[in-house]
Amino acid sequence: MTALHGEILMAPMIAWIVYFLAIGKFNRALYLSFTLPLFKENAIVLLLGITLFLAFKRQFKLALGLFCYGVICALLVILFIMPSFGLSDYRFVDNYAYLNADSVVDVIVQIITNPILVIRHLFSGNVIGYLMGLFALVLFLPVFSPLMLIGVVLVFQNALSDYWGQLHFLSHYSAPLVPIILMASIDGYGNLQHGAPKLFKVIRFVAKIGIPFFVVLNILYFTLFEMRLFYVRPYSAELHQRIDRFDSQASICASPRLAPHLFYRERITEFPHCTDEDFVFVEKNDPYFPINQSTDDYAKQQWRTGNKAEITFQLMIGERISNRTHYQQQLNNISKNLNYQLINEGKRFLLYARK
Repeated sequence: MTALHGEILMAPMIAWIVYFLAIGKFNRALYLSFTLPLFKENAIVLLLGITLFLAFKRQFKLALGLFCYGVICALLVILFIMPSFGLSDYRFVDNYAYLNADSVVDVIVQIITNPILVIRHLFSGNVIGYLMGLFALVLFLPVFSPLMLIGVVLVFQNALSDYWGQLHFLSHYSAPLVPIILMASIDGYGNLQHGAPKLFKVIRFVAKIGIPFFVVLNILYFTLFEMRLFYVRPYSAELHQRIDRFDSQASICASPRLAPHLFYRERITEFPHCTDEDFVFVEKNDPYFPINQSTDDYAKQQWRTGNKAEITFQLMIGERISNRTHYQQQLNNISKNLNYQLINEGKRFLLYARK
């Protein structure tokens, strides 16, 4: 969750909404809920969840009002606002490719009219893995709390998708679920303690084993996947010196890790989706790992040949590009583009200017 997506910005607001709902301050939660459509166009899924919780608490007038508000906002966004920006075809419909739908309404229709297909998808390994990632870490405690109703529609929205991002519990699509699951876990823990003491004892016993396991697992995950974000590479100064020399009015097409440093200009695009910009500024492939060999295969080879310390270090701080061969082809394509010429080459970057 390293990019600034609407779901990530929405998560703190969701935390306050869940808090006020948990302590019975329904009006305050309702006022904050009105802001959710400002964060993301699909805020209706969370508004529906809040509506379910309010109905469970027998706050039927508030639930009906919020439901109507959510529907109106969703219709305004899909029918008027998005088409005004040339987005008449909602691209997230493609995240439900197995349904062969061509619109949001068609996605809903296909889900209703093809229950066998939907059930088969929900019991697939990817969906089960996603749900385990969300709930196994907290020993399924949210299941015992009505607060989980707030996130249940969003959980279904992601689970019904076949797009990898929505089925990855660490992606931004699941960010609003984080405060919901945490608070529902605390509430579920208390509900079990008072309402089902025998089951509570079983879960507490499992927790004594599970919590140390997940602590170790998180340390390993951080070491192998996140620590690289805090490692300052030797060539960083070289890159930033080059970035500082760009004219603020120049349009630039930059590779994903460089683009965020260049956003304060009128026109910036992400490589390789260049559209006749003044400059193309891209990173080279990580020279340590071979282009035509997978990281895993190369790591195993280095481990067997005795380079254990070096390969371990590189796996911890090295750069992960999912397909180095494809990325190298894109670099080769820009080098052959007759509209651009190479004007500067550093240890880890290439800079092309439009002729």
